[in-house]
Amino acid sequence: MCSFSSSPKGIARASGVCDSKRTGELGETALLQWVDSLPKPHPLAPQPTAQNSTASVKLTKTLVPQTQVQSADMAAAVLYGLRHGIMTSGSLQLIPGSARAAALARWLQLLQQALNPSTQLNTLAKRLLQLGGAAIGEAEWATEVDKLVLWGHESVVKYSVCVGKHHGYACGLWQVFHALTVAASDSTAKSTLLGIQSYVATFFDCLPCQQHFHNASKHIALNSFNTTSSQAVRWLWTVHNQVSDRIAPDFGIAPSDALYPSEVACAQCRGAGGDGWDLGAVEAFLRETYSLQTHGNSNTWGWGRLLVAVLMVITLSAVGWYAMRRFFRPPLIPTSDDSSQMQTATIDNSKAATDVKFTQLTTSDSV
Repeated sequence: MCSFSSSPKGIARASGVCDSKRTGELGETALLQWVDSLPKPHPLAPQPTAQNSTASVKLTKTLVPQTQVQSADMAAAVLYGLRHGIMTSGSLQLIPGSARAAALARWLQLLQQALNPSTQLNTLAKRLLQLGGAAIGEAEWATEVDKLVLWGHESVVKYSVCVGKHHGYACGLWQVFHALTVAASDSTAKSTLLGIQSYVATFFDCLPCQQHFHNASKHIALNSFNTTSSQAVRWLWTVHNQVSDRIAPDFGIAPSDALYPSEVACAQCRGAGGDGWDLGAVEAFLRETYSLQTHGNSNTWGWGRLLVAVLMVITLSAVGWYAMRRFFRPPLIPTSDDSSQMQTATIDNSKAATDVKFTQLTTSDSV
């Protein structure tokens, strides 16, 4: 039973991802209902029909603007995946401690460790890993997701760069993947790629996409495989371009036009004469484009700027208060007692001055 239904997405069953809900607890009727309720894959091109075929139908699609990654796109993609890729039907539940819940927890932990969208993700991950914890139903899970605020964006966040038909989730998810590889160090590069691979295999609701990514990344799980941060960044970029090259004709786009980055966005990324790639320049472009910290685009850096602004206001206010007290202090109005003391002090000072002059004259005469 586990080998058949360990994942409603298909690929994860090869990895043995299976939770207790799918290891014999369902009766025959419930099992058939569950199978019928599985979501249909989201194709990248139109499905052929009797009157129509993929060869004669083209989808219209614009190219995504090649600009700096936006936290809004990443937040929208992460939230969409949590809403639509976790609970596959109203009858299914997330069982804390199960393999599926653990895979989700690792994804949340990876996001938080690498990109710091919200400490809420770590809290949610701890609950998913708690053995014997109460099962989480679809309604409760939806409530938990709606509470999340990622990079300062609430659950109603909309796509920014990735807005538009046939962009959205897939576009935003690629943004997240690239940002993860850019944020990885040499020591975390392999675990980052494994985390991306696990998410696609377990939670990305597109069977062809899962299969293609599995074929491209199956070597990552090998013990003999090692990678650096630089290699991870370049590898994901290569896979992304392979995907773009493969599906571009389905949208009426020339494969050469779909390759990233374009010559307009990064002229130095192309080799001599515009032929091939300058991999060093490509990596530099990717790191600049997908680094949240470089441009202060994350919620953490946003709060940092706010804190600096508050400290500046407090400092300037203190300086202004001191200046007012120091240079614009109103004159004191003496009391009657003060007047008497001032007169006495004046007489004493005059006498002292006379004594000094007399002494100086005496000394001068003696010389």
